[in-house]
Amino acid sequence: MSDPWYILVVIVGILFVFALFGNINERRYAAQRRKRLADAYGQRPGREYSPEEIARLPRYFEKHRDSEPYVIDDITAADLDIYDLFARVNYCRSAAGEEVLYNRLRSPSYRKEELDELEKEICLYTTDSELRLDLQMLFTELGGSGKFSVYDYLDNLSAVTKKSLVPHIIGIAAVIGAAVLTAVNVTVGFIPLIIICLYQVVTYYREKAECDAYLSTFVYILRLIICGEKAAKRLKNIPLSEAAAALKPFAKGAGVLVGSARTSGSGNPLDIFADYLRILLHLDLIKFRQMINELGKHGRDIDRLITLLGNIETAISISCYRASLSGESGYSVPDLREGDDISLDVRDLRHVLIEDGAVTNSMTVDRSILITGANASGKSTWLKALGLCALMAQTIHTVTAKSYSAPFFRIYSSMALSDNLQGGESYYVVEIRALSRVLTAASDHAAPPVLCFIDEVLRGTNTIERIAASAQILRFFAHERALMFAATHDLELTELLKNDLDNYHFEGELRDSDVLFDYRIKPGPSVTRNAIGLLKRFSYASDITGSAEAMAKRFEETGIWSMDGEPLS
Repeated sequence: MSDPWYILVVIVGILFVFALFGNINERRYAAQRRKRLADAYGQRPGREYSPEEIARLPRYFEKHRDSEPYVIDDITAADLDIYDLFARVNYCRSAAGEEVLYNRLRSPSYRKEELDELEKEICLYTTDSELRLDLQMLFTELGGSGKFSVYDYLDNLSAVTKKSLVPHIIGIAAVIGAAVLTAVNVTVGFIPLIIICLYQVVTYYREKAECDAYLSTFVYILRLIICGEKAAKRLKNIPLSEAAAALKPFAKGAGVLVGSARTSGSGNPLDIFADYLRILLHLDLIKFRQMINELGKHGRDIDRLITLLGNIETAISISCYRASLSGESGYSVPDLREGDDISLDVRDLRHVLIEDGAVTNSMTVDRSILITGANASGKSTWLKALGLCALMAQTIHTVTAKSYSAPFFRIYSSMALSDNLQGGESYYVVEIRALSRVLTAASDHAAPPVLCFIDEVLRGTNTIERIAASAQILRFFAHERALMFAATHDLELTELLKNDLDNYHFEGELRDSDVLFDYRIKPGPSVTRNAIGLLKRFSYASDITGSAEAMAKRFEETGIWSMDGEPLS
């Protein structure tokens, strides 16, 4: 056997061995991944998120928010710690699933039929563990989209520089020609082959730097198509199959050129060899130039495929989240109703983000309420717990309570505000803007009723005007089709609004210069205060705390502020 043929046989043999061992390793890794997924079911997620991942999450929501009625606005999302909620309920393995799950948390449903369909899906993946694991394996192979969302790239396709394919074709011809020459005569062909290969490598990385992000996105879209096809067969899902089929023109030939390692996530050594071949022949760069034009025709098809796959993985994630609650106080499926009745009943609700030793509370209300109480007694925590409960009821159809019964609400809040220094707005201006949007929403009687949470109404202004304006604002909500929960330290409001709002309170007990809280909500206005007591706890001088207590007592008795017994002029 001549030397060239001998070398060829050896190369083919090595490639066969690589392929064989690669297939064995891939099967072993797949079995290990499946076992890890099975073991993780019912466990809390322990994942950390990079700043890039946090920035990517809202892109699907931002793309679709105008098509959804009454989404959770940015102020309410920040007040309710939406990213912390997402991190707790997220068991998705793919970027598509994560972005669609985040979108669901920002887009409450207002139709019972929609949530009933979601419930069927969740129950399917809960009862059929093999189906759930099969799909989770597919989503694991789909994986992430890199530092950015697919939508970031789709919005910037016009920025890609168009270039001729001629240099790449000449390069391929040169490599093949030099390789043939080397096979015929090693002495003559070897040096030209090395020079041409080095040139191909240098020019490859020079151009790849420009289009690398988009090339990675194309690879992700190809994985989307593969995932969609496999999931459609497993679920017998016709819409999913149609969505994947619509992208076939984009994917035609791309799987071979881009490589199975990048589209499936496998670690086959043969794929590593194929990667070197792509570098030498510029195959992925050539396909990139061909695909860039095709991609512009299929933006809607890509969006539809992401939506269908993301909804499937969202249901799986909710199933995993529910399983993780089985060892705690559990969860319940909410009872949601349509109509004008704004009454709300919740039993044994705990804050979804306080899972270890959380205190539960119950409440039945049919009109707006005012919550008073001592500092750090639990007012703000209760507002957030109830807001998150309502949000979860209408998004993931799961609440961390024994029961929750309420209508479909539009949910708003005005809680954790701050100065807008860049916009040149004071805290008070930011606050009245935030309240204004809730007042406007409550005035829209054609839409579902409003559920709103307000923490310390108009805290950014003086006492007299704060109480006067707060009383009128809170009374407005009491006579609209809205259910409002407002926390305040202004006990005067409980008397002023006793005919318009129901009163509840939290309280603390001062013992040995320390304040103890039970975090239980109770009917009626607060009758205790602890601000001066807390000063004692932190070792403030006795002349400060003693004089402050005497001053407060004089005001309670006379209704007049005075320093050292002398009324203010």
